[in-house]
Amino acid sequence: MINSLRMVIKSKEIFFLYDNNLGWLTSSPAHLGTGLTISCELVLPKLLRNFLHKKCNENEMLCESLIQDHISNIIYPSRNTNSEIIQNVQVAEINFRENIIVIETLYTLGRTERQTILDLVFAAAEVVKAEFKS
Repeated sequence: MINSLRMVIKSKEIFFLYDNNLGWLTSSPAHLGTGLTISCELVLPKLLRNFLHKKCNENEMLCESLIQDHISNIIYPSRNTNSEIIQNVQVAEINFRENIIVIETLYTLGRTERQTILDLVFAAAEVVKAEFKS
């Protein structure tokens, strides 16, 4: 089966598309480049509980956008300045009952796999530091 598929691809001159600048070309423009997106679940009982009680008056709907901004400020403290840091990590999900946030990488184009992994590791480390300070 695989051999016959290879013969069809070769006979039609269909090539797997790879560009030195763009990386692997896929069916989704969101996955150009490496196509690698990764996420990490962080259990943050002190940070989320303190934030929910102090800033949101127990209103989870209001708190979700505030905690996303707060986590972004922890990860990228200089984002309001003219910074060269590529903001490649965002809060993807918040679960107040389990005290969990999920952070994920955003970009696959122009980033190597190593850069993407380091972006997430750096972001997770910054959030964990903030948890210990809470």
